[in-house]
Amino acid sequence: MLAERSNEAATVPQCASPRTESFVLDITREIASGGVSFPTSIDATLRIRRLVEDPESGMDDLAKAVCVEPLLAAKLVRLANSAALRCAGAPVADVRSAVLRVGLARTRTLSIAVAIDQLVQSRHMIPVMGLARGLWAHSVEVAANACVLARRLTRLNPDQALYAGLVHDIGQFYLLSRAADYPDLLESGSELSSLMFDWHKAVGRAVLESLGTPEAVIAAIDGLELYGGDFPPACTGDLLWIANGAARAQNPFAASDAGGLLGEHAAAVDAILTESAAELDELSGALRA
Repeated sequence: MLAERSNEAATVPQCASPRTESFVLDITREIASGGVSFPTSIDATLRIRRLVEDPESGMDDLAKAVCVEPLLAAKLVRLANSAALRCAGAPVADVRSAVLRVGLARTRTLSIAVAIDQLVQSRHMIPVMGLARGLWAHSVEVAANACVLARRLTRLNPDQALYAGLVHDIGQFYLLSRAADYPDLLESGSELSSLMFDWHKAVGRAVLESLGTPEAVIAAIDGLELYGGDFPPACTGDLLWIANGAARAQNPFAASDAGGLLGEHAAAVDAILTESAAELDELSGALRA
């Protein structure tokens, strides 16, 4: 599967410079070999994903896996005690109770958030730190927007929307992490932006497949740039398109400001997000370090 998708996208531009050609060929080989991985540990993320999908694993097993990653454990307890989830219950102070309250879907999403955040903050990313932080801020805001809009506007699953929003640009994170190894490539902002635009979908799909992401989520992300026109949105792809357009933190590689694309729906979307400001802040805070 990874090799087939790689071959479909592995076209080096005819006018590409030697540095671009080298970068593209290296990425092509990585995808074809199934060797897509970030230069940071995502062992906890993969372990949690396996436990979530294993019907024989229990809550104690999941709690132990979360405790291996202290930052993830802290994020889960923080989210469990947020106003959105606490309701009338007493505050929780242990990981097992936090997982029970937050749920399996959000636990997996937070594990992904920890992995990406570790990447963004790593020494390896120093050459592209500004771009990485801008991309991360955008991803977190889109995820929070998607979750809130799914709950307020649609019958779509808010937890799936949160996850999809968080990882919708994961291909760009991967490309940035690899570009950090090519100092010559970083000298040309336009060249790097062009590579991001041309390659992020194929690379993103490969990364998401390696993380066991459901095909429905991958398909929605693949179709993010094609808005079907329904309002309220009827599918996750359209929901992501709207959440992306409503984000104030813009993707640093976006060709233009997406906000103007919401057109006649902009006021309705803005009203919902304004009313949900507290929830948005809590979701964003849980996802960020």
